[in-house]
Amino acid sequence: MSGFEFDYTCPIIDKNIEFIKKIFEKNIKYVIRDLSPKFAETNESKAYIENTAEDLYNDIENEIERVRTTNEDMRDEAEKQIAKLENKIESLSKKKSK
Repeated sequence: MSGFEFDYTCPIIDKNIEFIKKIFEKNIKYVIRDLSPKFAETNESKAYIENTAEDLYNDIENEIERVRTTNEDMRDEAEKQIAKLENKIESLSKKKSK
């Protein structure tokens, strides 16, 4: 039995999550720079940007994790379908050889 031949997507999803966080940080930084250039140059702004980006991510984290769960569900279903087809092929091969 060969199974579903596709790399696991969790590492890809994890990389994309980090990319999303960086996008949040970049855009928050732009907003701060546009609204308060002096604050944008402070150490406090860096902490604010990181915390706000993390808060934004936390707001959408459940939706992203649903993507991960959906991928796992699809992989499980593909494995079941492949096993079922392999069993059917094996059964037909035995019938043919009789």
